[in-house]
Amino acid sequence: MITLSSGDLRVIAIKKKTQAILYRDVQQGDTIRFSMPMDGYWNYASHVRIDNVTQGTSTHKTLAKAAQGVTCFEVEPA
Repeated sequence: MITLSSGDLRVIAIKKKTQAILYRDVQQGDTIRFSMPMDGYWNYASHVRIDNVTQGTSTHKTLAKAAQGVTCFEVEPA
């Protein structure tokens, strides 16, 4: 199976606080990763896995939900 991945990203700034379960615990300095499997199964809403490598947590959300909180952070390749 092929997996699309952002690679590891370091959060260098928090632009806006959020209460979204997905992002509320992310802190400056954390390493996060986004990935999406291309398993050949077509789905109306693609799901993305979001890993907080630093805290050892992960979750799955639709691409639309995952994209909503991305603008709250400034990241750089880790």
